[in-house]
Amino acid sequence: MDKLRIGLIGAGWMGQLRTKALQSTGEGVLVGVADVNLSRATALAPNREAAFTDMRELLEKTQPDAVIVATSESAHREAAVVALQAGAHVLVEKPCATTVQDCDAMIAASEDSGRLLMVGHTLRFDPRYALAAHRIQNGEIGETIHAFCRRNNTVNSPARLNFSTGVLQFLGIHEFDWLLWSLPDKPVQVSAVAVRKKLPVDDTVFTTICFAGGSVAVVETSWALPAQITRGLHAEAQVVGTEGAIYVDGSRGGVLLHSSAVGDDELLDTVYTVELNGRLSGPAFEETRHFLQCVRTGESPCCDGTSGRAAVSILEAAEQSIHTRTPIGL
Repeated sequence: MDKLRIGLIGAGWMGQLRTKALQSTGEGVLVGVADVNLSRATALAPNREAAFTDMRELLEKTQPDAVIVATSESAHREAAVVALQAGAHVLVEKPCATTVQDCDAMIAASEDSGRLLMVGHTLRFDPRYALAAHRIQNGEIGETIHAFCRRNNTVNSPARLNFSTGVLQFLGIHEFDWLLWSLPDKPVQVSAVAVRKKLPVDDTVFTTICFAGGSVAVVETSWALPAQITRGLHAEAQVVGTEGAIYVDGSRGGVLLHSSAVGDDELLDTVYTVELNGRLSGPAFEETRHFLQCVRTGESPCCDGTSGRAAVSILEAAEQSIHTRTPIGL
């Protein structure tokens, strides 16, 4: 079986992780990389001739079967639409885009080209969150009464990103997608409040989502934890229903390293970036493999453009609510 030819647009941290995931699947080969920083593209590309600063040149010269878009969020629409129009299938990192209008343009390009559009919402491939979602979907806790999700990280995250994005786009979008995937009712109203005391962007946002069936979900999202905190990411979810409840511990770790060579204690990531026997494992690997399988078989991805759009509709409403200080109907 011939390997799929894959192009990568965006050679930052996620682009590097996707490259490892692609190599670990053994089902695709990286044929070219485009990034505004040529040195970053060259570091990931199979050779210097396969490194580009112009994504259109990448598409023209390498003719990939599929493209992974791992750019900054604001560039998702242009990169995805250009790739789809060039005849490539597209996996775009979360969020699908920064606005519903941009999502619609990407979905239209997918439909017009006959190429699939998948959005990288990794919680769908995290066994902890996926198992909880399936048990909720099976009705094992009855009708939903309320849900609470938390995703808090340290100030290292926004600093690493040069404060170029918001906490809802970078962290909160995970929970928005997971709630929409897990809970049966449609969201009808969103309200949000932000706190900004420590960073040049919002430190923390609390988002409340009301659903058609009368249930409510609260999402706590922050990246204001101290840089030196050992536990790093603190994530959890709980959903309470009429017949039971389910809880998810979504924090990284499970292995704590004490070493005089390292200095500080280090909580090792055993979920997202762990490599076993020379191969990446975990959600990013499973998600990348799922995308490649969908390209081969023509099956619909578990998180398509429409699903990605739904999460962005919550994001957009939350941002609007912060600015207007009023609830936003959907």
